[in-house]
Formats: sequence, structure tokens, C-alpha cells
Amino acid sequence: MIRMYSMIRRFVVGWLTIAALSCSPAVSFGAQEEKVIISYSSRDFSVLPAHVAMTKGFFKEEGLDPVMVQMRPPVAGPALMNGEIHYTTTFGSMLNGIRQGMAARLISLTT
Repeated sequence: MIRMYSMIRRFVVGWLTIAALSCSPAVSFGAQEEKVIISYSSRDFSVLPAHVAMTKGFFKEEGLDPVMVQMRPPVAGPALMNGEIHYTTTFGSMLNGIRQGMAARLISLTT
């Protein structure tokens, strides 16, 4: 009788452990990262913070899978408005576009 009680107890504890681990957010294997396309104008130091954030995994911590695309500044604004890219690091041409009525926002500027 004691042996059967011990087996039932191990069975219940095992199933509870599996249930607890499968509900834990640290073990959620089904979570996918959101793919975002970020444009930059040239390979210079202005895009360095985005590349460092990608290398260090800061985007992944936020659930993002960034794709960095080099794009000429006059093309970045229309591409952003058409939904072909999600974000851009281009400042000057975007500022001119916003002043001319483009529906966009500048969030930060790294100097």
C-alpha cells in the first residue's frame, strides 16, 4: 500500500511539474519575434547605435527581429509611408518630408 501511494505521488508531482513548466513564460517555445525592417542611409557612425543594439541582443529582448537595410535618404520616406520599411534612421530628409506634410514622427536623435 505504501509503495502504491509513493508511485501515485510521484506521478502526480511529475504531472504538476510538467504543467507548471509548460505555463512558465521562460519556457514558452511558441513565442516568435516580430520582424521589423530598419533603413539607414550609409555605413557611418550615425547607424552605430542600431548595430550595437542588434549585436548585443537588445532588439531580441524586446521581441523584435531587426533587418537592417541600406537605403538612400530620398527613398526612405516614401518607403516608410508605403509600409515597405517599419523604421528609418534617416533624419534630414525625413524632417524635410514632415515639414512638407508627411505623416511621420521623429522619435530620437543620436548625436
